[in-house]
Amino acid sequence: MGKSFSIAEDMPALIARAGFVDVAVKKYKWPVGPWSSDAKLKELGRWNLRNWEEGMEGWALALYTRVLGWSYDEVMRWLKEVRAALRDRNQHVYHEVSVVYARKPE
Repeated sequence: MGKSFSIAEDMPALIARAGFVDVAVKKYKWPVGPWSSDAKLKELGRWNLRNWEEGMEGWALALYTRVLGWSYDEVMRWLKEVRAALRDRNQHVYHEVSVVYARKPE
């Protein structure tokens, strides 16, 4: 495809190369779904689950149909299974979110 899937990992170096200094990365684990016992993470998980459920089709459709050769119907069936798995409170799914901090040089 000629595309990189490591943009998040490459971002600190790209930001430094652009001339920013004191580049630092803070990583967070966000739950996907309201499975956490922590009230704040439970609320974050609810919103994150909604983001995933509404975004997955757009994230997957072109890749799976154009690159992997799946049909539209195959992708939609698979996404239905993924959504069901994400809603299962016995599955403690999360994703890592990286925030890059930097400042302009003086």
